[in-house]
Amino acid sequence: MLRHDSRPSAARYSLRRALFEFGPSGHPFEDYVAELFRAEGWKVEDRKMIPGKCVMHEVDIYASRGNESLAAELKYHNDPGYKTDVKVSLYVKARFDDIWQCEPVAGKTCPIERGFLITNTKFTRDAIQYATCSGLGLLGWTYPHEGNLYDRIVAAGLYPVTALTLLKKAEKRLLIDQGIVTCAQVRAHRDALRDLGITPERLGAILAEAGTLCAPASKD
Repeated sequence: MLRHDSRPSAARYSLRRALFEFGPSGHPFEDYVAELFRAEGWKVEDRKMIPGKCVMHEVDIYASRGNESLAAELKYHNDPGYKTDVKVSLYVKARFDDIWQCEPVAGKTCPIERGFLITNTKFTRDAIQYATCSGLGLLGWTYPHEGNLYDRIVAAGLYPVTALTLLKKAEKRLLIDQGIVTCAQVRAHRDALRDLGITPERLGAILAEAGTLCAPASKD
């Protein structure tokens, strides 16, 4: 019904499902979250190697903004009913503890002030309890109550390319394979749409839908 009345409204309504269309690999979700942080003003490096006290660690997201710095481990799930549990929280916190215990080199302090676990689904109660107690940051679809993943996507107006209702599933996958994971990137790389053989008429409609979705939420 929404697709018939208003395609942008349908795209917003199906936002959670659009994130599941990134799968089965978690890499597109990692690229998408990196773009979300960039939209919020962070300088982002993805899949960065950072030394710990015992071993080297590859963090999915490393972000800095002013004097702030953080790193995040991302867990992508294809099943909407799957919840990230306490074992994952324990594992991620152990990695950050190893990084924080690394001896300073040449006067440089640890490059990470905060550590996060980010998922496209939800967390179990024990995962939240442990993270709250241990100081591990969590970001999930509905957690925390304010400023969760859904809230941040809507506030930034950074919708995934998979939310576009005028693109075919195969076309979305081809764009994702080229690293185009947001509606904003679709608008910036319209030649990629032409390369897919999309007609000028469809191209205009797709870009119009993407432009409507790219507007950040009102703060009024």
